[in-house]
Amino acid sequence: NMHRSPLLWDKPEEFDPDRWRRPTPQHIVDAYNAGRDEDDAAPKWKGYQPDNSVLYPNEIMADYAFVPFGAGPRKCLGDQFALMESVVMLCV
Repeated sequence: NMHRSPLLWDKPEEFDPDRWRRPTPQHIVDAYNAGRDEDDAAPKWKGYQPDNSVLYPNEIMADYAFVPFGAGPRKCLGDQFALMESVVMLCV
C-alpha cells in the first residue's frame, strides 16, 4: 500500500494529513527516473510539487503524481463535483 510505504514516507504509520502538502523527496524522484530508459522520449518525472495556493490539486499540476480520479481520456467525469461535495459535507 503506497499510503503506508516506508519507501515514500518518513513515518508511514503516523496520521499526517499535511504530508500531501510537501513535495516528493528528491531521492525518490531520482530513484524513479534512474529506472527509466535513456532512449525514452517521455519527459522525466519531476515528482509531486504541490501548489498550496489552489484548493484542489489536479493530475496535470502534480505531474500525474496525484491521480485519485484517473487521468487522460478515461478520467472520471464527476471528479470536480465529488471534490466540491466533500468540502460542502465537511463544512456542514
